[in-house]
Amino acid sequence: MSQAVPHGHLIIRGRRDDDIEACERLAQATHLRDRYPVHLGDSARAFLCHPGALSAWVAETDNTIVGHIALHAATAKTVMTLACDRLNITADRIAVVARLLVSPQQRGQGAGRRLLATAAAEAQARHLWPILDVDINLTAAIALYERAGWQRIGQASIDLPDGTTLHEAIYALNFDPAAT
Repeated sequence: MSQAVPHGHLIIRGRRDDDIEACERLAQATHLRDRYPVHLGDSARAFLCHPGALSAWVAETDNTIVGHIALHAATAKTVMTLACDRLNITADRIAVVARLLVSPQQRGQGAGRRLLATAAAEAQARHLWPILDVDINLTAAIALYERAGWQRIGQASIDLPDGTTLHEAIYALNFDPAAT
């Protein structure tokens, strides 16, 4: 699903290499506003260009990138274990919606919801069950996921190498890949 899809002035399209710098600025702005991503530091590019990415998209308005999302093959082991248990599937049947960023100035315009739908549709097209994990303190993001029909299936703690522990809510979209 890499073609541009216009909706008014908002376009969702596959992320290109020449989008990375704009996406890095978007990650930095999101980090300053929301403290997400938690550990951005100097590694916005590494955060965005994860080696486990299956695909990535941007939301664009008037030739300006205002959003980003990716689809990954996996996430933290504790999250994957919980999702596999709750959904009664193996890890290779899961796709993780990740790296959702929307410009603080563009929130409430539909970019986040459209990006979520794009990533979920790609997971489903691959016959994978879309899940996501989100810091329990990111209440605006959680509200977006729940309004978009995602269902909380549990919570997991993730211990990071620096000693920080993230407390993540785990969500799944109501989808059964065996039914497709």
